[in-house]
Amino acid sequence: MDKATVVRKVILFSALAATVYVSIGTSDEAPVQVKIPTSETIQRPAVSVPGTMQVAEELGAESDGSDPFEPRNWVPAPPPPEPVKEVVAPPPIAPLTIPEGPPALPFQFMGRLKDGTDEVVYLGRGDQPVVARAGEVLESTYKVISITPTQIEFEHLPTKQRQVLSMQSN
Repeated sequence: MDKATVVRKVILFSALAATVYVSIGTSDEAPVQVKIPTSETIQRPAVSVPGTMQVAEELGAESDGSDPFEPRNWVPAPPPPEPVKEVVAPPPIAPLTIPEGPPALPFQFMGRLKDGTDEVVYLGRGDQPVVARAGEVLESTYKVISITPTQIEFEHLPTKQRQVLSMQSN
C-alpha cells in the first residue's frame, strides 16, 4: 500500500474512534434502558373500522370537526357555479322575398365591329372585357339572342327571361 492510502485509513479510523467515545463515554445521564414489548405486554384495543374522526379521538388527536386526511391547499376554493339562466329563443325572422325575374345585366356596351356578315360586340363586365356574337353563351348564364343596330337582346338562362341592353354610347 502506498503512503496516502495508509494515512487516509488512519484518519478515518481515528474519526470513528472519537465518534464512538463521544457518544458513549461522555454521557452524564443515566443509560437509557429500552424495554422490548412481548406478546403479554402488548394490549391491542378492539377497533372496528370506524370513521377517521373516531380513530383520531381514540388516538388522542384534537377533534375540530375536520377530516385530517382532507387535501390542504393555499389556493382558495373556487366560487360555486352560477345558476343556469333560461335561454329565450329570439323571435322568428320573416322570410326573405326574392324578386321574380333575372338580375340586372352585368354588362355595359363598349363598342362594336362589323366585318362583312360577322358582327362582334365588345362588352365590359367591371374591368374585364367580353367579346359577344349572336348565339353565344356568356359566362354560362346569358345567351346573346340578337344584335340590332340599337340594342343587344340577352336571355337569362336560369329564368328563361329576356333582357335588352341599349347600345347608346355614354
